[in-house]
Amino acid sequence: MARSVLHQLAASAALLLANAAGPACQPAAASAAADGAERVATSCRGCVAAISAIASGKTAALGEQQLGCGVLWGSDGYVVVPYAPLTRLSRQGTAGDPQVFVTVTAADGSRQRLPADIVAKDPSHELIVLQVAPPDGGLRPAPLGASAGLRVGQDAYLLATQPDAELLVAAGKPQHAPQRRVISAVGRVIPASNNQAIGGILQTDAQVSAASLGGALVDSAGRLVGMPVVAYGKGPGHSSGVTFALPADLLREVVPRLIVYGSAAVRR
Repeated sequence: MARSVLHQLAASAALLLANAAGPACQPAAASAAADGAERVATSCRGCVAAISAIASGKTAALGEQQLGCGVLWGSDGYVVVPYAPLTRLSRQGTAGDPQVFVTVTAADGSRQRLPADIVAKDPSHELIVLQVAPPDGGLRPAPLGASAGLRVGQDAYLLATQPDAELLVAAGKPQHAPQRRVISAVGRVIPASNNQAIGGILQTDAQVSAASLGGALVDSAGRLVGMPVVAYGKGPGHSSGVTFALPADLLREVVPRLIVYGSAAVRR
């Protein structure tokens, strides 16, 4: 009986201590999270590019549309973007591919808007590869990480940008500040645009809209672990917090084949 009472008292004391420590720990946790996001933002500055385009047969005066973000791939000017946004815009034109522009932050910090060529389209992996002439200031792609060891519940950061990011930041709206998010599932399977299944997909709770689809999903060390290509939302510009990303290991396999051969089906 006495032992049972002692156990109850010990449990109550532990609960009181935990409750007392909780509020004090919260500012420290928030500070650590902010520090982590700042480190990622610094190390990955310039690794994502804003994508915009004009449908064929139309002029800039009729509206250049923002089409989310791309991930810089290497230093030769290649940019990997989601398949769906550019494809939808192509259907609005008269014929042919849209005129595409990529806005990058060069390694020297300058912000430049560059015309881009479409190198390859891959609906089976929801990818398009673009290429721009590298700016004089050079490019700073994020180092490619590994996605095989990612675990459910692990933190990840979403990096995105917009063509007018500098103006937005000047107005007090830091649009390319990293979102600290969580890997909510691994090994998911989603349908591609050509109805083939894509396996090994990462699911995150990142708030991704049409304006940020295709940004870089990086780990706490600033290494690219995925690229969002599908986001579910309640309407245009709204996200439900369910986002699917191609894992880095799949990108490592597919993107080089698209660059060299124009098709992910070629294996040599």
